[in-house]
Parts: sequence; C-alpha cells; structure tokens
Amino acid sequence: MTRVTMFFEPLDVLLFRDHRPFDAGVHYVARGIFPLPSVMLGCLRTALFLQQGADFHDRPHFGIASAAVRTLLGNAERPGRLHLRGPLLARWTDTGVFPYFAPPKDLSFPEKKKTGTDREAEVPYELLRPLPSRADLATTWHFGGEASQPSRWRLPLSATPPDKHPEQVYLTRTGAARLLQDSAAGVLEKGDYVAERQLYQVESRTGIAREDTGAAQDHMLYTKLAYRLAERVGFAVDVEADGPVHDMLQGLQGKVVTLGGKGIGRWCGCWKGP
Repeated sequence: MTRVTMFFEPLDVLLFRDHRPFDAGVHYVARGIFPLPSVMLGCLRTALFLQQGADFHDRPHFGIASAAVRTLLGNAERPGRLHLRGPLLARWTDTGVFPYFAPPKDLSFPEKKKTGTDREAEVPYELLRPLPSRADLATTWHFGGEASQPSRWRLPLSATPPDKHPEQVYLTRTGAARLLQDSAAGVLEKGDYVAERQLYQVESRTGIAREDTGAAQDHMLYTKLAYRLAERVGFAVDVEADGPVHDMLQGLQGKVVTLGGKGIGRWCGCWKGP
C-alpha cells in the first residue's frame, strides 16, 4: 500500500457556502469555506466512476462490472473503500506539492512597535496560555449565572498586547513543526509562513433573489464571498492506493474533473508519497 498525493487546481473562483441561510435584514452575506473532505471524496469518486464508464442511471452499481472497482468506489448507498486525507491548501511546484496550514486559534502576534516589524523576515509570536500573574482574571470570570460563581476554567491570556490587525498568514510545514514544539513564544522565520494574500484573494459578489415572475424579492439583496486562488495554488489530498488503484489515479493526470455542484476543478498531477 502506498500513498498518492493528488493536487486539484480550480479553473475559476471557489464558492462553497457556509451553513448560514439568507434571512432578509439579518443574514445577507454568504461566506465561503474551503471544500470539505466529503466534497473532495465525491469529486474523486465521480472522476473514477466516469473513467470506468459508469452509467449513473443504472442502479445499483452504475453499470460497473468489475467487483474490485465496485468494492473500491461503492455505489449510491455506500461510499466504498476509497479513503483520502485532506484537503489542504497547497502549492504545486516542479519539485512537489507543498501544503499550508491554517494557524491555530491560540496563536497571537504581539503589537507592533513604532519601529515596525519586517513581515518579510522574522515575526514574533506567542501562544495564549493561562498566566500565573493574571490568575485572578482567569478564575473570576463569570458565565451568565450567579455573579458569585467563579469559572472552573482558566482563560488563555496574552503576556503582551496583541496586534489588533495582524497580517493573516498560513504556516508552512516547518512553521507548523515549530509551533508543535509547544514553545509559549518564539519567532516565525521567513520560511515558516506565507501571507494569505499570496495564496488567494477574497472576491465579493452581490446578487438579488427573484420571484418566479422575475421581480426582485423584497429585502433579498445578498452578497457572496468567493476565493480566487493564485496560480498553482489549489488543494492537495492523500489517497491510499495499491497497484490497480494507483494506475486508475494515474489515468486522471491532466484531466478536468467536476468539483462541487457547478464548479470545475483541474487535475494538475500526482506523485507517490512515502
């Protein structure tokens, strides 16, 4: 059994809506999220089904004669034995696929000094921790109930004032490894992170919900936030593959596959991982 790293690069903007419904006057902004693992699994299964000549109107096995393929890909009721890990935001290069990791929620950047901080070099960071010197705040926080009831949890605090508007970053593999060392404070070096703006741009698109007659619905102006990924930036997934499955995956190299309900993704290549 080996692992194959697969890389998907979108051909257009990505819009996978979050869970919030539109509600006139309350919720009118649909924020985008990255594709979920179930979306990528569905994308890969569909591509492999089509590669094997599946007829989706033929139930229950979509006309697939091979028992091995049916076991791997499943059917309309069962997902099969195809497993993947991911997706991770990643960049495709001539030397391989390099993933990026969203920073943890307890990562804090100290407030910039008047001299400024060179974000292209080293960036000081701090991981929020319950501080002994501020234990009074951590143990007397109240949660809605009786005012005299102290909290049973120690709240994570910062030893220094945090940056109110830090630049959004993603961690490289080395940066993630640095934070996993559980150091309460340190410095992210240039190779430990990449600025969010270097990976994608967030685009705002406004629309109007319409009645069946074509007239605009009252108070139903809405905005959708989509991601436009930079060149060679996409999503990487790892797939467990033996010999036959590996050959099937190699057959998808360079192909255009469906990703989501209306979007299209592009297969850019794969390579064996350890």
